[in-house]
Amino acid sequence: MKNYLVKSVLTFALLIPLTAFAELPWQHDQHTRFLVLGDSISAGYGADPTMNGYAYKLYKQGVFDTQVHTLFANAAVPGVTSADVRAYQIPQVERFSPDVIVMTVGGNDLIAVLEDREDRSEVATAIARYQENLTQTLLDLCVSEKAPFVYLGNIYGIPQLGEDVNNLIAYFNGVSSAVVDGVAGSGCPVKLVDIHSAFAGRSGLLNIARNGAKPDEVHPTNAGHGVIADAFKLVIQQQ
Repeated sequence: MKNYLVKSVLTFALLIPLTAFAELPWQHDQHTRFLVLGDSISAGYGADPTMNGYAYKLYKQGVFDTQVHTLFANAAVPGVTSADVRAYQIPQVERFSPDVIVMTVGGNDLIAVLEDREDRSEVATAIARYQENLTQTLLDLCVSEKAPFVYLGNIYGIPQLGEDVNNLIAYFNGVSSAVVDGVAGSGCPVKLVDIHSAFAGRSGLLNIARNGAKPDEVHPTNAGHGVIADAFKLVIQQQ
């Protein structure tokens, strides 16, 4: 009798989680599919821990949908250029079939320009390549089987690097804005997020400003990622 009771209790205990699991409303085809593309900013680099990155904040804050009703994937990779995003990240988008995409790109293209800025012809060529890559990337997303809403963040200013660098940043941002306007004008659901303006005049947003930081540590702090997330939310909530 005792053994029978023990077996009955164990059987009941095992059935509880199975029953609860069976009742969960996991209708994945009805979930909002949220994909992140781009470079180190979108990957959460600079945040401590990485899960404090701006894209993760958008997910955790339920900006597109509640967490339990969102399928989230981060395909961003530190160090990638616009050519890398176009060649390697865009071909994978169809596999996830996202409803919405957030992305940052251009920072590493800018670094490449800075390395060759003594050669003006090479600078012009690099910027033209960035424009072409960004345009084709956004158009490819638009003509995919299910065109997602795309939110592209521009490049924030870095006062510590001087006027010349920040003039180039402004030039890149002008290219990004023109590309987004052109692609959106063709009917594609793409919006520019003005991170640059959100950072302007504010301190404590970049790791380069910290004591002992290396001069090339230009990624956002936790506070910086928070400002980026707020800039994205401002545009997203206008949809």
